[in-house]
Amino acid sequence: MIKTVTRFAPSPTGRLHIGHAYSALFGYRQAKDANGTFILRIEDIDEGRCRPEFEQGIYEDLRWLGLTWEMPVRRQSEYMDDYKEALHKLLELDLLYPCFCTRKDIQEEITRAATAPHGPEGVLYPGTCRHLTEAQREDHMRAGKSYAFRLDLGKAIALLTKKNKWPLAWHDRDRGEQTATPEILGDVVLARKDVSASYHLSVTVDDHLQGVTLVTRGDDLFYASHLHRLLQELLGLDVPEWHHHQLLLDENGQRFAKRNNSVTLQHLRTVEKKSPMDILRMIGMTLGLLLLLVPAPVFAQQDTDEGTLTEAVTEKVAPSPYKHYVSFSLENDSIGSGLDRNYTNGARISYLDMDAKIPERLQNIAEIVPGFKVLDTTALFWTLGQNMYTPGDISIAAAQANDRPWAGFLYGSAGLVTLTNDHVDEVELTLGVVGPAALAEPVQTFVHERLHAETPRGWDNQLDNEPGAIMSWRRRWPGLADTSIGPLYIALEPNVNASVGNIYTYGGGGAILRLTPYDDRFQDTPPFVRPALPGTGYFETPEDGFGWYLYAGVDGRAVARNIFLDGNTFDDDSPSVDKEHFVADLSAGLALTFERFRVSYTVVYRTPEFKEQDKGDVFGSVGLTYRY
Repeated sequence: MIKTVTRFAPSPTGRLHIGHAYSALFGYRQAKDANGTFILRIEDIDEGRCRPEFEQGIYEDLRWLGLTWEMPVRRQSEYMDDYKEALHKLLELDLLYPCFCTRKDIQEEITRAATAPHGPEGVLYPGTCRHLTEAQREDHMRAGKSYAFRLDLGKAIALLTKKNKWPLAWHDRDRGEQTATPEILGDVVLARKDVSASYHLSVTVDDHLQGVTLVTRGDDLFYASHLHRLLQELLGLDVPEWHHHQLLLDENGQRFAKRNNSVTLQHLRTVEKKSPMDILRMIGMTLGLLLLLVPAPVFAQQDTDEGTLTEAVTEKVAPSPYKHYVSFSLENDSIGSGLDRNYTNGARISYLDMDAKIPERLQNIAEIVPGFKVLDTTALFWTLGQNMYTPGDISIAAAQANDRPWAGFLYGSAGLVTLTNDHVDEVELTLGVVGPAALAEPVQTFVHERLHAETPRGWDNQLDNEPGAIMSWRRRWPGLADTSIGPLYIALEPNVNASVGNIYTYGGGGAILRLTPYDDRFQDTPPFVRPALPGTGYFETPEDGFGWYLYAGVDGRAVARNIFLDGNTFDDDSPSVDKEHFVADLSAGLALTFERFRVSYTVVYRTPEFKEQDKGDVFGSVGLTYRY
C-alpha cells in the first residue's frame, strides 16, 4: 500500500488567517487518519512580497494549533534549480513561448477582439505572442523587453494526443473521477524572466519530489488541478490524488484574506485571547480531530527521527537577525540572605553565539563525550568568571579551623550546546586558577571599601595557587512534560549532569518548572555560576516587545571533590573541612524581557556543604542579557 503523504504549502506574504488554519488542519487530519505523513512547505518564490517575519509567523501559528510536520521544511527559494530543470525540459519539447505582453497590452487586445475566450477564472490570455515569428521574438529580446514563458497549450495537447496519452484523468476524493480540461485556463505563465517558476510549475514539481500522494487544498484551486495534471504528464511526474475542501467564508460570504487582520491567527491568539480549542470550534472541526492533535507541540514531540526538538528551535532561530547573546550574572549572598559568608560572590560574563563556526579543537573535545553530536544546531558559548568563598566571620584574620577556607577562583570556559531530537546536550571545558592569582582578595577589599562594608581580614589564609580544570556535561529534556492552559505554557524540564576535574567532581540531576505566556515559550533559563541550574540565556522577544518567564527548580548532586572545601590537591596542610557528599539547590526566579534585553532575579537556597555548617545558604542571582 502507498503511504499517504499530505502537505500544507503557505506563502510567507502575510500572517496566516483562520482559513489557513482550516486548510492546514484538514490536510493534517487526512494524513493522521491514514497513519501517514504531513509535510510543511514554504512557497517563497515571490521575493518582493515574502518576508522572514511572516515565515516565522507560519511556524508559530501552526505549532500553536498543535501541528507537527516532517523535517526539513522545503523552502522553494532554495530549490530553484529543480524548477529550471523542469522548465528546460518543456523548452526542449518546444511547448513554451516567450510572451512580451504587459497587462495593459492584454487588456487592449481583449477589448479589440469581438469575442474573448473565457474560463472559470475570467478572460483567458488571447495568445497574442504565440503567433510571433522567431525574428520578432529576437527583436523584442534585443530591445530588452521583459517577458514570461507561457505554455503553448495547443501544442501540449497535440503532443499527448500523438502519444495516445490524451485525454488525461485524475481523481478528486470529493468530486470523484475527473477528466483533465486544462483548456479552461489557456496559455498560462510558467516562468518569468527574473523568476524561474510560477506557482503552477513549482507546486507540481514540489509535490513530485516530496512524494505527496494526496494534495489537499481549497476549492478555489480546483481548476488549477486540471493544468497540474497536464504538467505531470508532460514532465513524467507522479500523479497524486486530490481533495479540494470547502472554503471558510466570513459573515459577508467572502473568503478570508491576509489583509483582514481581525481574522489572523496572531490576532485571535494575542488580542482576542483565543485558544487552539476555540479555533477548532470556530472552523467546525470535530472531536475526532481534537483527539489526533498533540497538545503543547513546541518541545513535546516524541518522534524518533532526528529533528523534533531541533526543528522547533531552528525554525525560530534561522529567520531571526539576533543570534548573539551577551549575559552578565552576579550572585551574592547579600542580595539573598543579606549575610556575607560561605559562597559570598560569583560574577561571570558569557557570550552565546547561535550561528558560530565551531573551532576544530572544541569539536575534538566534544567527541570525547558519549552521545554528544556537533550538528548544524550547535551553538558556542564563552565565559569569563570569578568566584569568592569566605568563612562565616570575615573580620577574623586568623585561620578558622571549623569553617570553610578562604578561596578565590578565576576562570574562563568554552562550551557547546546542541539540540538533538528531544534533548539538549551541553559540554563545557573550564580552565582557571585557585589562590591569590585569582585576585579575589583585592576585588572583595575594593568593593567593601566602596560600600563601606566590613573589611575582609583573613585572605592571608586562602588556598594556595593551583591551576584548575573542569570538564562538564549536561543533558536536559525541555518540555518532556508540558501543557498549555489558555494563553499560558507550562513545562517541566528534567536534567542529568556530571563534572570531572580538580576543582569539582560530581554527578547529579534535577528539574526546572517553567511558566510563561504561550507565545513567549521560546526561552531558556538565565545562565548561572556552576554548579547550578542549567541555562544558556537564550530568549526570543514577543511581538509586543515585552515578555515574562517564571521558573523554579531543584538541582542535587553527589560530590566527590570540591576544592573549596577539600583544599589544595597536592598540599596535605591546606585548609579544609569535611564536606557533605550530597548537596541540593532550590531556586525560584523571574525573568522579564524588554525588546532585546532581559533582566532576571533568582533566589537560591543551598543545603549545607560541609559538616560544621550549621544551616544552608541563601543567595541571590541577578542577570542581564542583551541580544544582537
